[in-house]
Amino acid sequence: MTKVTGGPPVRGALQELADELLSCKETLSAKGCLSEVDNQDTLRKIIERLSTYLQARFKREARVTHEKHQRNPVFDEIVSFVAEAAAEANDPVYSNLASSYEHKTSVTHPSRPLPRQPVVAQRTNAVSAVTAIADRGD
Repeated sequence: MTKVTGGPPVRGALQELADELLSCKETLSAKGCLSEVDNQDTLRKIIERLSTYLQARFKREARVTHEKHQRNPVFDEIVSFVAEAAAEANDPVYSNLASSYEHKTSVTHPSRPLPRQPVVAQRTNAVSAVTAIADRGD
């Protein structure tokens, strides 16, 4: 269990985490201990290892579970969620859509220049032609 709850955030190794979670699920299920990992502290540690985007998606899923079933998500649902996210990330045709979009926008749209600083008027002793004529009394 410490293999899936501990460690650094998952970056590009989502399929490995999904495989480890599935292995844990099968082992715990065979031992009859699956309910022991259904505490929210353990499940939160797993979700915290995911990217910010997947954490936000999971929050949505957890809210739906609360509304529809009046309960917290369980380990089996997290295993399914991570496996589904890994399948999306590894899709042979569509997996690189978001990353290629980010690359295209960063290349074609360089960062915007900083906004201009306001121009502060400075008082000068210069005299305009109109003021000079008015002062002469012409």
